[in-house]
Amino acid sequence: MFLLIFYHTGRLFDEPWHINNAVLNPAINIFNRFLDIWHMPLFFILAGASVWFALGRRSAGEFVKERTLRLFIPLMFGMLVIVPPQVYFERVFDGDFTGSFLAWYPNTFHGIYSMDNPLSGNLSWHHLWFLAYLFSFSLILLPLFWYLRKENRKPLISRISGFLARPGAIFLLTIPLIVFNITLRPIYGWGNQNLINDWANFLFYITVFFYGFLLVSDGKIIQAVQRNQFTALIAAVVFSLGIYLSGVGILPLPGAIVLTFRAIACWCWLIAIIGIGSHLLNFTNRVLRYTSDAVLPVYILHQTLIITIGFYVVSWNIGVAPKYFFIAIATLVSSLAIYEVIRTNNVTRFLFGLRLKRKPKAELVRVGER
Repeated sequence: MFLLIFYHTGRLFDEPWHINNAVLNPAINIFNRFLDIWHMPLFFILAGASVWFALGRRSAGEFVKERTLRLFIPLMFGMLVIVPPQVYFERVFDGDFTGSFLAWYPNTFHGIYSMDNPLSGNLSWHHLWFLAYLFSFSLILLPLFWYLRKENRKPLISRISGFLARPGAIFLLTIPLIVFNITLRPIYGWGNQNLINDWANFLFYITVFFYGFLLVSDGKIIQAVQRNQFTALIAAVVFSLGIYLSGVGILPLPGAIVLTFRAIACWCWLIAIIGIGSHLLNFTNRVLRYTSDAVLPVYILHQTLIITIGFYVVSWNIGVAPKYFFIAIATLVSSLAIYEVIRTNNVTRFLFGLRLKRKPKAELVRVGER
């Protein structure tokens, strides 16, 4: 989530986006294109892992209720309240509207916003597409997850983990990702994120989501990831470098090869990050517990804050670096400040997908005991 704030801040400076700085920056563009390879897949693989643990404590019905409260409610609230300022500032920035946000807000319900044609309408989930996809994936795969989570399915999980524990077998999981990239990316591209006409992203991310569930289902699989973590890291660097060199024209490669490289690099980065992270980050503390609760509200808030702050900052007569770091830090600080307000009452906790605070039970005071 911390990286995502810097990623979306960088979108103001890397390529055409909702709003942009007058001068784009090649270094930020390289950094963001590097994150494009593995960053959102990391969100999905971790989310998939969390489903394994969640179904160990909940029935299928309880899981659907939890997903609805944690994902669907914030998505609806976000589309009606959090995202509209982003579209408003884009319309003002492009000269398509003049006036206050309150005067513009009724336009929110005029048509559906499209990444391919932003002027097609205004109602959108923008960055909250992740919540929409994650909610859909959770419901679609729930029967399979519930089937695999049953106690009598341990032998099946054991056979799967036994296969993936073989030398190099963990890398075979990249094959479906390669197939999706080669066959579907030329048709559906990279960034529609509209759920119904986005089959390349849909199948790629739902597969990674399932892999996350699978990775934590048996200790042998994580051990296989750890054994291959440095091989994966080297491969990830090599294939990522190949993608970069192809992009700048130094190493011209056919499109299918680049798409293959992207799938391999993505999976290798995930193996390396999870393998190394399982050693170095296998602890908790007060800061991590706090940020674990804050991450969903910060996710919901951050892009709106970036565009709102960026709308004013991009016009400042200073360099790219001061603008970039000012917007990122201001977004981080302001989102955590808003989270401090959100966490204080159950109404805002409900709207931002947080567990409700239970009212403390009234203490019974016996007569004469004061």
